Amino acid sequence: MNNIADNKRNGTIDFLKFYFAIIIMLFHSFVIAGEEKSIFQGGALAVEFFFLISGYMLAGSVKRQSDRGLGNNLTIDTIKFVLHKFNGFMPNFWLSMILAFCVYIYRHALSFQSALKDLVNSAFNWVLLTGSGLGSASVISLSWYLSVMMITIMVLYPLLRNNYQMVASISFPVFVLVIGYLYHVSGYLTGVMDWMGIAYKSTLRGFGEMLGGIACYEIAEYLKTFNYSRISKSVLTVIEWIMYLASSVYMYNHPSSRMDFLILFMLMVGVIISTSECSYSGNVFNKFRIFSYLGRLSLSIYLCQECLLHLSNDLKGNYNYWQCLVLYVILTISVSIVVDIMSSWIKKHFTEHWCLSPS
Repeated sequence: MNNIADNKRNGTIDFLKFYFAIIIMLFHSFVIAGEEKSIFQGGALAVEFFFLISGYMLAGSVKRQSDRGLGNNLTIDTIKFVLHKFNGFMPNFWLSMILAFCVYIYRHALSFQSALKDLVNSAFNWVLLTGSGLGSASVISLSWYLSVMMITIMVLYPLLRNNYQMVASISFPVFVLVIGYLYHVSGYLTGVMDWMGIAYKSTLRGFGEMLGGIACYEIAEYLKTFNYSRISKSVLTVIEWIMYLASSVYMYNHPSSRMDFLILFMLMVGVIISTSECSYSGNVFNKFRIFSYLGRLSLSIYLCQECLLHLSNDLKGNYNYWQCLVLYVILTISVSIVVDIMSSWIKKHFTEHWCLSPS
């Protein structure tokens, strides 16, 4: 994942990426729960954090490009930026897809002909176009997040480049309009392949929330202009973690409901404080490089969990939910570490030599 706001990583955000990736992983354990009650029944809401951060990073990237001087060809610069973003997660994504497809073949005992047919049928999944409505995510359904993120970037990047202040100024009201539409029509935020007439619910959700992330960036940058006393920083730190912890408690105990929308705004408050350097959190999380690593690992955890979840479910036999959950968590984290190591090696020896950098 790209850096937050400037060239140094934000340790708090890196930790939260890992934290919410784990919540998403635990949420999906409902597959192995059977008749037992699973944990984090509302954990699908953790994806909202990642959309907000994606919008925040997009705004920061465009702002830094503006400070360095913009290129003359917006179309070419947009293509370069999209390819640069794709290169950032491409090895993790394709390694996870290959792993998932191998597990898919094993679990369904597919012949070569059947496997080839399913491979062709999932072509749009491999190139991250499922969020547009094309095809279906049959191999890694969780890739919908990356698909929606990339499609939204392809729309918002040229708009931000062409008129940053205008897009930034309307980002919050448009965010509210999109989320308000989902509130009225659906009544809850989660849901991926629900068709809303013009797009998947997940696409509208991601588009709106990335605009919300742009609004977070603008507010956070404004808050950075102030000096804060120890008392102010302490109060803001308490508010920051109340937002995250209260959201987590809700995700643990409650399935999706109209409360989802309040949780989204609470996450926005947390993100604004975490990125505005007005709390003490950065003093803790920026000191240790482990949090930077955990933030990087979150992508592999997110992408690898699905196929390993189904494997754990197949192997559960007479084991109860909690025993299967431990197996699922150990498998996912272990395989994610291996995928992350392989991805880092591929980036170092291959993609860094041919990837296009944004202007």
